[in-house]
Amino acid sequence: MAGKIKSDIIQGESSLKLNVGETTIITVDASNYNIAQPLNVQSTMTVVGAATFQAEPNFAGGLGTVTIDTANITDATVSGNLTVSGETTYVNTSTLTVQDKNIEIANTPSPTDSLADGAGLTILGSTNKTLTWSNTTKAFTFNQGLDIQQVIETATIDATPLNASTNFDVLTGAVKYYTANNAANWTLNVRGDGSTTLNSVMNTGDSVTIAYLASQLSANTYYQSAMQIDGSSVTPKWQGGSAPSAGNATSIDLYSLTILKTAANTYTVLGSQTQYA
Repeated sequence: MAGKIKSDIIQGESSLKLNVGETTIITVDASNYNIAQPLNVQSTMTVVGAATFQAEPNFAGGLGTVTIDTANITDATVSGNLTVSGETTYVNTSTLTVQDKNIEIANTPSPTDSLADGAGLTILGSTNKTLTWSNTTKAFTFNQGLDIQQVIETATIDATPLNASTNFDVLTGAVKYYTANNAANWTLNVRGDGSTTLNSVMNTGDSVTIAYLASQLSANTYYQSAMQIDGSSVTPKWQGGSAPSAGNATSIDLYSLTILKTAANTYTVLGSQTQYA
């Protein structure tokens, strides 16, 4: 169709193509307008009012930048899944409400601890407040203090007796209760776990406190006679100035050890032994 359209009603056409300058505007006063054939928009299409797509629209040339004028829209609802691709997603709102109970971060087709290293949450302020996961220490790191209202610490119950060489894995927990009767004096070896050294999970200036309960269910008086960290001998400084020379019969001996890392593979250890009967 060529020339000017002078009538309000167009009949007998199977398709209508409007290419007017830089902006094409289609205004329909009726309640419905059906375009049976593909609609070719050469530049800009402005829709005033509600728009309903009976089938999935195909934007072959891409959409570029899409702006929703909130002055004319109260709410926007996406009933299906929404996928956003790009480097950064901005949410400009005073409150973000998430109904789901779980939020996944560092979601990849093949997640690993190495890929998750550094993932976390950053709150911007005069200085950033961060919560991040460290694959090196296998722990979350807060760069600010914590105001903890209530703490319940998990203790490991071990039914095997303390023996000549006993490993204490700090990555498993900081409190351990050996319920079986001690069979001999023992050397305590403190480590991260079976595949991780304590040196690798602690920075210089870090400290960790562990405690374990040694059961003396008879007249035996066995005790911790030596200590190692990552298989290397260390000499604790004991409360009262003297290392224990015996355990306490028919009692539970509580050993508390605070380990302060002063340099690579170098530690100051403060220890105590307390009888409970």
